[in-house]
Amino acid sequence: MAGALCDTIMLTGFALATLVITGFELDVTWALIGVVWVAFFSTIVRYLMAKKRG
Repeated sequence: MAGALCDTIMLTGFALATLVITGFELDVTWALIGVVWVAFFSTIVRYLMAKKRG
């Protein structure tokens, strides 16, 4: 779970930096939905990888 949290923080920071540089405005609701989806996807991928390892 710690890895999934690091993934979420890293990708969220990258996305926010990209939005600031480009000047693109994003609704807060969509930003929060994106963060939740990143966290969900990262957790699922890490869980499946750990399950495959044994």
